[in-house]
Amino acid sequence: MILVLHKFLKTGILVSPQKAKKVNEVIVEMVKNEKEIILDFAEIKTISLSFIYFLFNDMSKELRKTAKDLIKIKNPTVFLWDEIEYLRKNYHELSIKFKKYDPGYALT
Repeated sequence: MILVLHKFLKTGILVSPQKAKKVNEVIVEMVKNEKEIILDFAEIKTISLSFIYFLFNDMSKELRKTAKDLIKIKNPTVFLWDEIEYLRKNYHELSIKFKKYDPGYALT
């Protein structure tokens, strides 16, 4: 399945944790059913670090190794990989910071 983010979320600006959760639900469902999902970032103008955090946070907890093989990225923005790398290096500090945006989210 190809999930074209700007069509699915009806925006080219990905900054909302709620929108990240919406995408996260689709991804988790696909991967649990062992189906590949391609996240298409075509026409995305900007992505916040909080969006990326909330997009991948639950996924990494629920799916672990399985997700790496089934989730692909297409048409990444110029800075997407930099943001993902920053998140990887600073996950613990960011989890404390982002908890205030959504206290219902389970953070580790």
